[in-house]
Amino acid sequence: SVIEGVLIPTKKRMTACVSVQVGCSLDCAFCATGKLKRIRNLNADEIYDQVVMINDQSKKEYNLPISNIVYMGMGEPLLNYSNVLKSVDRITSQNGLGMSPKRITISTAGIHKKIIRLADDGVKFNLALSLHAANDEKRNKIMPINESNSLGALKDAMIYFSEKTGTRPTLEYIIFKDFNDAIKNNKTDGIILCTPNTLHMNQTIKAANLGLHVYCEKPLSLKSQEVVQMIKVCKKNNVILGVGHERRFEKGWQKLNQIVNNNTLGKTMYAEGHFSHDKLANLPLDNWRANPEIAPAAGMTGMGVHLTDLMIWLFGPVKTVFATTSHRVLKYKTGDVVTASLIHESGLTSQITAILKTPHYQRVTIWGENGWVELVDSSHPDTPGPSFLKVVMNDGSEIKETFDWIDTVSANINNFMNAAKGKDDYLFSDLEKYQNIAILESISKSSEIGQPININKI
Repeated sequence: SVIEGVLIPTKKRMTACVSVQVGCSLDCAFCATGKLKRIRNLNADEIYDQVVMINDQSKKEYNLPISNIVYMGMGEPLLNYSNVLKSVDRITSQNGLGMSPKRITISTAGIHKKIIRLADDGVKFNLALSLHAANDEKRNKIMPINESNSLGALKDAMIYFSEKTGTRPTLEYIIFKDFNDAIKNNKTDGIILCTPNTLHMNQTIKAANLGLHVYCEKPLSLKSQEVVQMIKVCKKNNVILGVGHERRFEKGWQKLNQIVNNNTLGKTMYAEGHFSHDKLANLPLDNWRANPEIAPAAGMTGMGVHLTDLMIWLFGPVKTVFATTSHRVLKYKTGDVVTASLIHESGLTSQITAILKTPHYQRVTIWGENGWVELVDSSHPDTPGPSFLKVVMNDGSEIKETFDWIDTVSANINNFMNAAKGKDDYLFSDLEKYQNIAILESISKSSEIGQPININKI
């Protein structure tokens, strides 16, 4: 029997891609292994030995051990369930390679009952679903397994997996020419854009003019006038324009909104938000996140836009921005520290800071005439971990609350879908969508010229 194991070297990581079966029985139209007859399952030792051999090759050729493992070679992992899990256990054990399960991804063509079993077994590794089509009719043509594992069943299983394990699955999608162009499918109601922000306006306008609801990954754009056009076309076609500012759905942030709206602290005197981490501190200098044409002002497009969105949501529109960007440690052209003062139309000043080179730290503090509130997050938004809120009033009384992590990306998309169906209001107003990009644009300009920017004049 012959199987295939592959070393995938990149600047950031060394990835081992391993097989789990000799051949495969699923007959996916786009997969070379699908043309082979399944002969047998590999046992756990055979899967583990692939990893060891690829690790040895990586050390020999690149003087580096493997950093990640993907079960994306020959065969369907969930049809060799017990051996796959045994191999992961050995790889992650101290008697094996001692790798973190978070560096291991199991890719499946989609067997909903097995995905639920993974969740019930409490697995710690990552899960990826080979999707490749947006509806059952098309997926049935290229992946026969879909006939017994519909997209609806897979959706329910993936949501269950995410909620049960706290791990967000990924979706794999091959773009086939003229096949899975969802925007032209009359059975499609909406589209999610995870494309570069420079493409968002044209793609949104094209989709909206076809009557599709559009959800855009943040930022909507780097130019406020493009957002004006996106909003205008979506309103004209009576479709929802969604945006990936999912942190509004965090329980802690919603509590802050409640405290401000209920006037718990009295009149707000000042507010600030801070977000720092070093997850992006080792990017190649030619990475798009280090390119000021795509990701200006240090961490603004990745982290800062969430903080400015919060300030708009809590305290209303902003009229003036003054910002600075620093180059402290990292060599990125974008800089590694950004801080901005936001003067709201109400007269309140809020402050945001985002740093790309310190250990993780997130905090929001609001000072009122009668007390203050502080929210501290224990983990990055994409990683499960609690948030801690403390309120201190002038009379010395204190309130402390702890909020569990939730999958805010799914919460935002579900809100978007329900709004598109007319079942709910979308949490973001058009003015707030526009304002956040106007603030982003103003922060970029202000940090360049060293002067305050009047948002209404950009």
